[in-house]
Amino acid sequence: MNTNLIDLLCSVLILILVCKTGRPGMCGIPLFEWNIVYVLIISLRAFSNLGKIFFIRMDSSYLNCYMIGSFLLIDGAFLAWLIYGNMLFYSKANNCKDIAESEFLYHFTLLLLFIGYF
Repeated sequence: MNTNLIDLLCSVLILILVCKTGRPGMCGIPLFEWNIVYVLIISLRAFSNLGKIFFIRMDSSYLNCYMIGSFLLIDGAFLAWLIYGNMLFYSKANNCKDIAESEFLYHFTLLLLFIGYF
């Protein structure tokens, strides 16, 4: 099975999980929104990898430009989003661990940030 398809399926499952279990606005920081954008950026990365197929099949000389551009835009946005997530998560306004309704999102965000370090 194609790894891009697996990435997309995982992104959809994570999005469903966050939407079903998360409750926006329950704590001092926007964890719900941060998780949604995180999943959307990961999905965009998988879609951009699927875009490479078009350039490969067309035997285009623009493949390298496409790969560099998508890397700079998408991975740059991903890096900026991880930095923003760290600033949110480790801020003094983060009281999500103490609120029962947002405890899952707190731990899930911590997991995504941890994965993002690698």
